[in-house]
Amino acid sequence: MQFVLQALEMQKPHAQRSWVELSEMMNLLITHCAVMVAGGHHSGAQTLLPGRKPGYLSNLPDPLKEKMATETLCRQLMCLWQT
Repeated sequence: MQFVLQALEMQKPHAQRSWVELSEMMNLLITHCAVMVAGGHHSGAQTLLPGRKPGYLSNLPDPLKEKMATETLCRQLMCLWQT
């Protein structure tokens, strides 16, 4: 996930992206997160944490600071992915 985020930031920083570009990047990150979790490599929280620093997925609650069930996190990701 860090490689994907670094590549996105090198192409164009988060702060300079339009809303359309941000939406496309969020879909890419959520899809990559789902693949990593489905493959058994990481949990949902582990894949999302690197994306919070540059601003991607920052509207989701921080799973390390807030007690949030995995089920709730998955619901919020599905809502983001469907928009």
